[in-house]
Amino acid sequence: MNNVSIGQISQSKQTNVVRGMQELNQTQQLYFEQMKANGKKQTPSLTEINELITNVTDKKSLVEMDMTVDNVLSYKKAVQTFLNFYVNNVMDYDNIESLHPKYGFSQKMTILKQVEKQTNELDDVMNLIDTKTGHLDMLNRIGEITGMILDVVL
Repeated sequence: MNNVSIGQISQSKQTNVVRGMQELNQTQQLYFEQMKANGKKQTPSLTEINELITNVTDKKSLVEMDMTVDNVLSYKKAVQTFLNFYVNNVMDYDNIESLHPKYGFSQKMTILKQVEKQTNELDDVMNLIDTKTGHLDMLNRIGEITGMILDVVL
């Protein structure tokens, strides 16, 4: 039988944690070096992101109060502006999935693709805005899109 003490197990776990942190730091360092080599922009300020999110939530509130085609289109444009800004300035869109599949970036990319898809599907519901079910469906879709945007940012 193997007689392994609790101290040996604890020491083994600590060694694995330290090794994992070293690998994470090396991966992050390589990522940022590659960003610099590719000439990527530095992370935008928090105020820019907050302004875009505020714009999206303002347009959402406008749609909730008065659902017209113009308001829905302005909401859609605000979401697309946010997506373009986020992908171009915050995420390294080209290499994101190959560099960091473990660290949540591929999940964010999946959410962004889903937001884009649902934003494009808003056109399908626009002809039903005047009906009660169309109105509720539109509000539901807009709520889902806004929630996904917050998931990406947080």
